[in-house]
Amino acid sequence: MKLANHKIFFHEEFFGSRIYNTKNQEEYFFDNDSTIIIKKILSSNYKNNLTLNELKIKNELIKKGLLTSDVVCIKGISEKNDGLSSPLRVSLNITRKCNLRCKHCFSDSGNPDPNELTTEELFNLIDQMKDAGTFFLAIGGGEPLLRDDLFRIIKYARENFIAVSIVTNGLLINKEIAKKFDELNLNTITVSIDGLEKTHDQVRGKGNFRKAINKIKILRKYCRTAPLAMRVTINSLNIDEYKELIRLAEKLSLDLIRFTPILLFGRVKDNQDLLINQNEYIRFLENTQNIKSKIELDLPGKSRIKIDFSGKDDIVRPGEFGCHCGKEACWITQSGDFYPCIFFR
Repeated sequence: MKLANHKIFFHEEFFGSRIYNTKNQEEYFFDNDSTIIIKKILSSNYKNNLTLNELKIKNELIKKGLLTSDVVCIKGISEKNDGLSSPLRVSLNITRKCNLRCKHCFSDSGNPDPNELTTEELFNLIDQMKDAGTFFLAIGGGEPLLRDDLFRIIKYARENFIAVSIVTNGLLINKEIAKKFDELNLNTITVSIDGLEKTHDQVRGKGNFRKAINKIKILRKYCRTAPLAMRVTINSLNIDEYKELIRLAEKLSLDLIRFTPILLFGRVKDNQDLLINQNEYIRFLENTQNIKSKIELDLPGKSRIKIDFSGKDDIVRPGEFGCHCGKEACWITQSGDFYPCIFFR
């Protein structure tokens, strides 16, 4: 999908500013001193005789594709504080409807919510995100592909320069859907794989491992614009399968494998044998961090947002606020309820 033009969105913050580049779907952060210079450059109120530091910053902007003729300035903050003026990203459960009944499902998905947001309401949400300067939307469920308007929603978000990622169980993917994803230039497509075949099928239903693997192969073949990821919810059954799962992700030519811990929410309350204790989880993290892989390993607490500050090293950076809940991100349910994160329900 080709956007109408290449825009950059400039947003003032307490630490200086952040700039979103629509071309590569990345966000960059600058301190106060750099921001003063950037504002002059972007407004064209600048002379040719630049200092070495000013020239360095200008060259950084050029290198990152942040100097264009189409700049949108989002209203800056009125006073300094210690928090972002809007979230960096929104996680949206677009539906509660699901074709599986996974034992570890946080949202206890299955039947649709009678009050799910309509297409127009989701368009309105996207409008609000753009106006606020929030350019990352993560879509989950339920199973997002069960919504008939899913591709309309994604297309509208992309037309408004919002980067979209999606998490799916993969079972509904076919050649046509993979090609549609390819056209939309998504930020990431993630398929859930919760262990090797026996483990995955024990959690997600018999035969679903092989189906999901075959669907990943279809995505890899027909969707070339989006990075492909595997998400693994670490539980008592798969906690020692991480090496084999990483090798499986490599074999499937994935770009990323994301590990998340199982927590006592949703359907897990009826399947507490899947829970792990703190020591087991720490051991898993220590072991996984030592593995060398040609694909990216995304572990809890590791930010994937690229930070590009110029200037002082002692400044507080986004991603260093501690938990991102209510600071860098928020979560919206399929019925429009707003929370700092999924675990504040």
